[in-house]
Amino acid sequence: FRKSFRSEKSFKLIEKLAEEKSWLKKGLEFLYGNDANIVGFAVKESKPVTNVSVERKLEGTDTVTWKITYNGKENLNNVIVYDEVPKSFADDADKINVESDFDTEVVEKDPVFLFDVGEFETGNEYGFTYKLKEGKVSEDVLKEFKDPIILSTPDKPVSKWWKYWWLFVLL
Repeated sequence: FRKSFRSEKSFKLIEKLAEEKSWLKKGLEFLYGNDANIVGFAVKESKPVTNVSVERKLEGTDTVTWKITYNGKENLNNVIVYDEVPKSFADDADKINVESDFDTEVVEKDPVFLFDVGEFETGNEYGFTYKLKEGKVSEDVLKEFKDPIILSTPDKPVSKWWKYWWLFVLL
């Protein structure tokens, strides 16, 4: 399955994530359901998204807004964004109101979020907001955020029985 990756570096990243990060499996189950074959396929075929810039800002003393700008040459489908929030912002996902236009999954209460962005279109910006339910933070918290991990996952494969739909029509 190495041929499906754009580079050896991409292959190594996905392989490492699949082995070490339970979030990837959980996130793919969120997108594709619990079918182990489909999740295995998605893990093998997922590719890191490059040509992005990430900008985070503190608004007031309780809100971090951030955006991803995609500058790739072609649009991408099935994009997921994995973001770890530093404990200095909040130590539990329940203490954060998350605002975005995308389906959002709490991967871990630690807090870690997964966003099902769908399509990335060249030149577009995608916005997200984390607002504390209580408390305040300083601008120093921005230095503790890491860049999110952004993956383009494959289309869900057609199940094997569907390939033979025409047999049912003949019967």
